[in-house]
Amino acid sequence: MDGLDQIESPYTPLNDARRETRLLSIMGEGDKILKCDLHVVSLADDDMPQFTALSYVWGKPTLTEPILLNGQKALITPALHGALRAVKRHWRKIFPHRDVASFRLWADGLCINQSDSSERNHQVQMMSTLFSSAELVIGWLGSADVRLTHLALQTMGLIGEAFSLRRELRMGAAEAAPIMAVRHLLDSPYWTRIWIFQEAVLARRLVLACLPAFIHWDRLQQAVRGIHEVASASRKLTWGSGFVSSFIDYARTVSDSRGCVIINSIYFARIMHTEEARLHSWSRKLRVHTLAGISCELQATDPKDYVYGMIGLTGLDITPDYRETVPYHIAWMDYAKAWVSLPVVTIPRDLGSFNYCELGFMLSAGVGLFDYPAGCPSWVPHFVGVANNPELGADKLILPDGISADRGMRLDDGDAPLIEGARLKTRGVACRSIARITDLEADDEPLMIRIGNLLPYMIDFVSRCPRNVAGIGPLHGLTKILRNDFARHNFESAVDSVSFGTIYKGIQLFILIAKLNHYSESHEPVKFMYYLSSQLDVDSLNGCVDWLLSAFLTPSEIASKGEPTMQQFRRYIKERIQDADRDEDEPRIPSPLNILTFMALFETEDGHLGMCPRGAEVGDLMCVLAGGILPFILRRVDGGNYLNVGRCSLSTCMNGIGALAPPMRPTEQQSRLQTVLSFFGGFRGTSKAKGLNGDQISRPFTSSR
Repeated sequence: MDGLDQIESPYTPLNDARRETRLLSIMGEGDKILKCDLHVVSLADDDMPQFTALSYVWGKPTLTEPILLNGQKALITPALHGALRAVKRHWRKIFPHRDVASFRLWADGLCINQSDSSERNHQVQMMSTLFSSAELVIGWLGSADVRLTHLALQTMGLIGEAFSLRRELRMGAAEAAPIMAVRHLLDSPYWTRIWIFQEAVLARRLVLACLPAFIHWDRLQQAVRGIHEVASASRKLTWGSGFVSSFIDYARTVSDSRGCVIINSIYFARIMHTEEARLHSWSRKLRVHTLAGISCELQATDPKDYVYGMIGLTGLDITPDYRETVPYHIAWMDYAKAWVSLPVVTIPRDLGSFNYCELGFMLSAGVGLFDYPAGCPSWVPHFVGVANNPELGADKLILPDGISADRGMRLDDGDAPLIEGARLKTRGVACRSIARITDLEADDEPLMIRIGNLLPYMIDFVSRCPRNVAGIGPLHGLTKILRNDFARHNFESAVDSVSFGTIYKGIQLFILIAKLNHYSESHEPVKFMYYLSSQLDVDSLNGCVDWLLSAFLTPSEIASKGEPTMQQFRRYIKERIQDADRDEDEPRIPSPLNILTFMALFETEDGHLGMCPRGAEVGDLMCVLAGGILPFILRRVDGGNYLNVGRCSLSTCMNGIGALAPPMRPTEQQSRLQTVLSFFGGFRGTSKAKGLNGDQISRPFTSSR
């Protein structure tokens, strides 16, 4: 956090027992030097005055503006200075009948003594109460580009009003200024700050303001949800055609902005934080898990704030500690400890595709994904790494309802994951060891070229593994893992008939990869059809079609389809190959493939295919941990202890694989390392096979086919 630079401190100590804080009165907004006074109040008093809380981005602490605070000169950031000059004017518009002398403001940059770490720790714990108690929260959007921000607020107000009344909003292509203004607003760094997110969720009444204007939160949220509705369902809209033709391009222009995503997240977080929702025994566990995904989109200046900036929402039992002598990863460890300490409750199945797991924090951890500071355990979530690389966020893992790697592994009381110091203990089973890793490497090359480099590997894999161990075609397995498709990863059911949609998506992805390879390898114009034929070692377009079908479908699947259906598949594939030459636009990379910046493909000796962290090594173990929704790659380090390399996924059956593998033996030797993941005991599940003995894996799991 940046803070106040004062010559002589205007602060007097606060009484923590009385839950004291400070409120600000503002005078001389039009004067050259702004004048402010601090007033100590107690949140425990019944006559606590009404106040407004300020939510703003601090900005660079090296840039300052002078004010008078309790008669003494103080230096504050331009962002806070601009807000102090404007907030009272907006307050007057919202409360026109109030005495302006009664206006009181809470702003952390002035109301907290930032040089006192003890006070700062205590006040941060009170922020949940402060923002939920404030009669109004003003989100300050900043003083830069005032004209654009003003226009954006006006435009979003119109959109919000239109969607609240479900009436047509006509907006022609010539009206580009409002579109650009809204995009400017939604791309603002304001939305990305973790403290802003918490403050917006906690606020009872929230307005977003710039110098000349403000907008109520409800109207802004209605506008954003309307934009998403149009962008995501544009082909299914039943409203008037005038609405579709005049608004759909506008919606698509702004719906993918980070601001839109986060405003929707604030909306859902506010619902989860309502008193009614909090009454359920499972609500805190649901909030913690959901907020873990949301936080992947947010930023913080201090790495500790990824934890402390959310405790007002998560309710985790964590005490902030901003002392400089305490490393930031201690806060991250406290977060994981609080997570596993949550009471065991059953979460209703009617919550859709929600999948809670006791080790959910480990989805954002691993030495194969991130560089850890000295002394930081490998099971600790790396908040900074995920914030800088949102593709690794837990929110990007879309799993069907009920899918979990540890499904069917029975736990007794006391078997839940346990953290002792820097060691995490949980029960687990080893399923396979890594025999081969295919990394795209070449970090200096564009991702497009590196993805194109997958083509030779895919062709080689099809030739080496003509039948996937899960009973599906090798190309089907490859495209499933690349598309992050877990929908049919289930041991309990046999592999059903492959749908046209599955073939469509898989073949489309293969052709895209081949086009990217063609795009990067060809030095002179060559028709894509001829290029693909040469790569597949066939002599015609029909040969390409036959190769793709035989690589994607098993002989039994081909036989079950019947000739009319197979002819339909052939026509579709032929058209896609021919269309590749007609498409003059540069190929676009589907979002699931962005993960290949951080992940590599791996194979086991018996043909299982998966995706693992690029930092994984041959010989590492693919394991299922109690409380883990996905498998993890672990590396044995000493005495039965393991290093967490990171999460992984399989292209074959993944649901319930832990129940079909042998349990790990108890860990008897205490580790001398801090960066280890250790396990004890075994499961009394469906598998009764012996556990691991040294590096030997007995009775590996088998697929249902």
